[in-house]
Amino acid sequence: MEKMILSNPYVAIKYFVNGKLILQSYGEGIKDAVLSVYNVDTINNCYEISAEKNGIYIEGFLGSINFLKANRSHQTIVVNGRYVTDNTISTAIHNAYSSYLMKRQYPFYVLSITMPTETVDVNVHPRKAEVRFQNNQIVYGAIYSTVSKVLDGSANALNIVVAPPKATTLGEILETAKKPVDSFDVGIPLNELTPVQKAVYDIATQNESGFYDLPKGKYKDLPPILPRTGVSQPREEVVVDMTGDKIDDIFKENKKYIERLESQKAQEVAEQSAIKTEAPIKVIGQALNTYLIVECDEELIIIDQHAAHERILFDGFIEKTKTEGVVKQTLLMPYVFKVNAKESDVLFDRMQVFRDIGFDIEAADDTTFKVYSVPLDFVDINFDLFFADLLNDSNFKVEKIPTVLKEKVIQKACKSAIKSGDSLSTSEINALLCTLKQNWGLHCPHGRPVCVKITRKEIDKWFKRII
Repeated sequence: MEKMILSNPYVAIKYFVNGKLILQSYGEGIKDAVLSVYNVDTINNCYEISAEKNGIYIEGFLGSINFLKANRSHQTIVVNGRYVTDNTISTAIHNAYSSYLMKRQYPFYVLSITMPTETVDVNVHPRKAEVRFQNNQIVYGAIYSTVSKVLDGSANALNIVVAPPKATTLGEILETAKKPVDSFDVGIPLNELTPVQKAVYDIATQNESGFYDLPKGKYKDLPPILPRTGVSQPREEVVVDMTGDKIDDIFKENKKYIERLESQKAQEVAEQSAIKTEAPIKVIGQALNTYLIVECDEELIIIDQHAAHERILFDGFIEKTKTEGVVKQTLLMPYVFKVNAKESDVLFDRMQVFRDIGFDIEAADDTTFKVYSVPLDFVDINFDLFFADLLNDSNFKVEKIPTVLKEKVIQKACKSAIKSGDSLSTSEINALLCTLKQNWGLHCPHGRPVCVKITRKEIDKWFKRII
């Protein structure tokens, strides 16, 4: 029923169980539907978005990077008014959130996606719970780029995020949503409409007063447009060409954009989270034997010493694997293990990967392998468990650095890093900060933030120096 309400936001629904009202929506739009299923706190922790990319209209709510869930049950995708489960869209959203997620954390979102009906096939599942797109790359690119812009806080996010409502309670928000069109004091200029609102107004008609009359019911919560001045002009029409060479052009544009976005994403996040690198820092000291406090450019930076050191150790090992600088330890006796024929093929194909990350492995025969040396940091690993996990990892065939190895690196970095509660000397603090290099926007390998910034303005507000 929750998914039915979220996928039919303009239909009023009451759901009773044994005579008790469990759920109720008022049919006033997607915001009303989210409020009905969840609550005001959910709205306050989400970005309301409205965007258009390559003929695909996207609207709904994206949870902030601090509003994460323990499972995927808080994720809703609606395509052309139908609730669906789709791997292309969910993967695009997850990848956009990936740098902000800790292990076993999942983003919250309710997204309604509208696209030309001829570009989506709904007849691929008996209950029409799945869809197939004419071109997955176009859909992936549109969703990924939109979500990434919002989460990364790029300048383009201003054109995507809808201004938050002034109302702060459920009653106030619902009251605002129910306000009739003719009670608005002023309308919204045409050039200030979101792409989705623009598409709606394109089917409206202009009345004698110069405003546009909208169909009653599902559009009544939208404000009127200001009357156009001067000579009456025909309304603009949304024309989407999704055939022939146009699809190739859109795909090429998306591919270039995604490649550029991927290469710039980490840098943009760091630039927005970090202070100017040329700004001098003043070390205040260590607090609670866990946090380092420094002053920099009218800001206080609080650093989790364990998370910072853990990230430094992790990045150091990964960088060594890329530059073939891993220090190896030769085993006194080679480790011998047997595999089946399928696993043997995988090992032969990925032998160079092992060598790049510091494992010297040779084949004794078709199904027997010997390990002669390992990375110095991993001389104490459980070989049986490590290779069993590695060969059972479905992504091992395609990953440059296997996930299993990354997890071992994370575990090793976590054990070797400075712990919470460790008292550090001034020289140790300076050494850690020097290695960190003012990368205040980093996260530890588990996804936790390394640093938190507090501005002078925030502190002044605490003490009522400013209002």
